[in-house]
Amino acid sequence: ATPLYMYVECPLKFYYNKVACLRTPMPDPEKMPSNLFGTIFHDSIQKYYEDKPDKHIERSTIEQDLADKKYTYLSACIKKAFNESNVRDNSIISGIILKYLKDVLRYDAAKAPFDIVPQYIEKFLYVPFVSKSGYMVKVGGKFDRVHIKDNIYVVVDYKTGRQPTKKINSLDEIFSSESIENKHGDYFFQVMLYSLIISTSNEHARNGKMVSPALFFIRHSMQDKYDPTLNIADEPIDDIRKYGDEFEEKLKHVLGEIFEPKTAFVPTEHKTRCLTCPYKAICCI
Repeated sequence: ATPLYMYVECPLKFYYNKVACLRTPMPDPEKMPSNLFGTIFHDSIQKYYEDKPDKHIERSTIEQDLADKKYTYLSACIKKAFNESNVRDNSIISGIILKYLKDVLRYDAAKAPFDIVPQYIEKFLYVPFVSKSGYMVKVGGKFDRVHIKDNIYVVVDYKTGRQPTKKINSLDEIFSSESIENKHGDYFFQVMLYSLIISTSNEHARNGKMVSPALFFIRHSMQDKYDPTLNIADEPIDDIRKYGDEFEEKLKHVLGEIFEPKTAFVPTEHKTRCLTCPYKAICCI
């Protein structure tokens, strides 16, 4: 999902990264990686649910862990995440992650009961996809979490940043390079793609269960009536199949451009994106 949307944002950046294979510099080993927080958080929440022997989650299951004022189980999950990342435990980051973990679990407790689908907790899944030009491409990525609530598969993508202030009103805005500024169309693209994969590859989903995409912005989860369900034009997507055909058609168009030999990998016309691009020093512009 990430490189596909890289092409939407800037075809030349996609070329540098995925065709020419020009890798960005490795981070300074003496400095803390910029993505460390998100990595440790995702690993912590993964371990919380993976280590639960019963994947049917009741409200009492979560409240029991939150009632422990030492947060023994939650802290153990965070410690394991640090160890597996080969990063020394940082008390400041651990404290923030613990707060975020508690926020997610408080929200989950309020929505319980639900069933965690273990094969989709921080796991990679790819499905074959045929572009308009006939190329068979494996499309997919790493799922954060999938659970079943009220007979609906909910595909959750956690976000530790701020929720976008601008709304997405159509799929055209997600796939258009001109209208993605400040809307995080990449977030929408990713979770909708994952939901579409579940709806076509999972036997129960194919047999009629709805699949709903959700962007879980942790910073906002304690707001009254917070609902992470993805919205387009202020309409919640309770079943991805409503947008399935249109999404697939637009995805085929993107894949068709990438694999068309006559397509030029041109730089984006939106120069504000160049300011943070790792390839700006060698860009032809």
